[in-house]
Amino acid sequence: CSSLTSITIPASITLIEEYAFFRCENLKTVSLPNSLEKIKGAAFYVCTSLKSIEFPESLSVIGDQAFCVCDSLTSVTLPNNLNSLGFDAFSMCATLKSVHISESVNDIHPDAFRDCPELSTITVDERNSRYSGEGNCLIDKKSGTLIKGTNNSIIPEDIPLDVVYEDSDIIVINKPVGMVVHPAPGHSDGTVVNALMHHCADSLSGIGGELRPGIVHRIDKDTSGLVIVALSE
Repeated sequence: CSSLTSITIPASITLIEEYAFFRCENLKTVSLPNSLEKIKGAAFYVCTSLKSIEFPESLSVIGDQAFCVCDSLTSVTLPNNLNSLGFDAFSMCATLKSVHISESVNDIHPDAFRDCPELSTITVDERNSRYSGEGNCLIDKKSGTLIKGTNNSIIPEDIPLDVVYEDSDIIVINKPVGMVVHPAPGHSDGTVVNALMHHCADSLSGIGGELRPGIVHRIDKDTSGLVIVALSE
């Protein structure tokens, strides 16, 4: 489908099958009917020229990798009746900057927006009871999972830290029993990292990755002891 640049899906269609428009790299515009209920896995995988798409309210499922590597997509609004957003549904969309989660969206895979480096704005309808968003941080309130976030979007919290040592390269924390070191399923806030984001501002190293900035080792929640955190590379 290398020559396909635009398509209008007929009004009678309720399902777009797997790989339907796989690697249609010149596809720029898609018009979806109000009858559409499901977009299955990899349906628009590597449609790198697709700049925008408007989902009908009838849509309930967006499958695994459905819009993976759609490098020209800049914004996405998930429709109200969406029940399931699959694994890597919008992963590796290099220019995706904003996502809006509508009121009734209730099942987003934790990796739905994996490796979207420009994703800086996630908004959630205030009537949505399952998800909350702030900046580029999306939290599943039911499970406590941080679905999408970077070390710049982890919410800094003014939590007292027992700092044993600190210089320009490292900070050593005496972690108490009951405190989690970094955000993880069931623990999206109240962690050592949340406290460090407040204490150290932007000076944490990126060595531990998105959710573990500066963390080079960890100890369990119910264990106390010293934690060394990197401030430089």
